[in-house]
Amino acid sequence: MEDHDGAEFVQKYYSNGTTFLTEFLDGSAQVFYPSGLLALVVVVTEENGRVCIVFDDSDASYQPVRALFQPDGRATCYHSNGNIWLTLNTSGGQCLDEEGARVRRWAWSSPSLTPTALHPVFLSLNKTVGVRVLGSEQVFVSILASGQQAKFNVGACCAQAKCYPDGAAAGPSVLKEELLLCAARIRIHVAIQGICQYLSTPSHPRLPKTIQAPYLHVLTERLLKVSAGATMSESDRAFIHRCLQECL
Repeated sequence: MEDHDGAEFVQKYYSNGTTFLTEFLDGSAQVFYPSGLLALVVVVTEENGRVCIVFDDSDASYQPVRALFQPDGRATCYHSNGNIWLTLNTSGGQCLDEEGARVRRWAWSSPSLTPTALHPVFLSLNKTVGVRVLGSEQVFVSILASGQQAKFNVGACCAQAKCYPDGAAAGPSVLKEELLLCAARIRIHVAIQGICQYLSTPSHPRLPKTIQAPYLHVLTERLLKVSAGATMSESDRAFIHRCLQECL
């Protein structure tokens, strides 16, 4: 690793000189695949929690998002076909197969829940990036490529995680937050797709309308249907619609 005096970041490189890792003083980081594409980004929040987004190493017109981790312990990982593979929240987690059928489910230790034994979970998102779940505060994203390695703990931050003595009391709030997060995630995905398309054809006078993946249309319709019956303010509902308008 190279550290430059007075610099606000340190960097690590592949043997061919391209950047592998850029880590900032606040703990935020960017990691790149040997191809030069962004592998993951880690952002440190004001409360010292971590948000991590993992992208696939794809030569398509856009990079699919393969995983998203939040400081309160909520997380979602996706199969290569776009279906959900792993979900985590303050109660526990579950794994699903590529068709969407549940194959594993567990609960963290909690006064209001009967804990379910969790055997370590390991997912290979691709040939380079892996996710290991050992507990609610022990969730790790690792990347190993061309002789370089990096590992990040993206589990629940104790200062961020909330414990609800009555699971029902948290229901509406958690549902609303999940809906807002999912809508924002779709908007980010579409924005990244647009940026990648622009970078691939910068001289094109007018870019054609991007054709969204079919699963995004299905997810958008489901999200709108659920949000219509959820308890939330009109401003939150309008935010969801703004995020999803390009997928309608």
